[in-house]
Amino acid sequence: MDANYTSFFKAEEECDKLKAHMFVWFSSKGFKKAIVGVSGGADSTVCCKLACDVLGPSNVYAVSMPNGKQSDIADARKVIEICGCNEATLNIGEMFTAMNTQFTQAGFELNDAYRSNSPARLRMAMLFGLAPLVGAVVINTCNLSEDCAWGNFSTLFGDNAGCYACLQGFTKTEVRMIGDYLGLPHDLVWKTPNDGMCGKSDEDRISELSGIKNFTYEEFDKFIRGLPHSFSKCDVQRLIHGYKIGKFKNKIVNIDHYTPSLSNMLTYLAGNN
Repeated sequence: MDANYTSFFKAEEECDKLKAHMFVWFSSKGFKKAIVGVSGGADSTVCCKLACDVLGPSNVYAVSMPNGKQSDIADARKVIEICGCNEATLNIGEMFTAMNTQFTQAGFELNDAYRSNSPARLRMAMLFGLAPLVGAVVINTCNLSEDCAWGNFSTLFGDNAGCYACLQGFTKTEVRMIGDYLGLPHDLVWKTPNDGMCGKSDEDRISELSGIKNFTYEEFDKFIRGLPHSFSKCDVQRLIHGYKIGKFKNKIVNIDHYTPSLSNMLTYLAGNN
């Protein structure tokens, strides 16, 4: 990891502030329980651990939601074992198949955008369906890098929904640093992010969409925080353009979250409106 970033971001300090914000938010709203959809990736792993630390493991429900079969389902189970919270496996496979059937029978042709985004929306519907059954609120697991990346690299009303957003104020690098501080397994915290659908990593997909060669969250996060980075002037313009394309999603789904007092060059360069 870049030395400039490790000296810039104080994981322990920010993690403590985040936990305090979460505690006050849940207390002020009268909520005592939380639901986290866990995939075994960095974001959901950190969110689950934070929720358990703030609310207690007995008040947290970690839910894995494979779409039929999931090759890395063991990672999601590992998160649940580490956190020691309540668990549930809710398979969306039959729901997705039934949804596909309805559309094809109605004469619609299924495309890649549909196949990538629909499972995320079904998973969120499943989490909100569980919420009244256990008296809990749904935790959003998106991070700042996803929200700022090309076209907003999250699914509207899918993974970008929820009641409280643990990580919305933190870049992917910062999430990983918080995960390390929390003592979570390195293989989960530093797992390559992907949507499990298109067969490509998030970084490869963003590189493909933006035209920026070898895009990485590590460089993107340094750019967001105003640290030295490797992007060219042309790349920066592409990043700004991509942010503008997707920032409407953040306005539609405006979720309560803790915002650290750190710079965000994208919102500055692109304007806040």
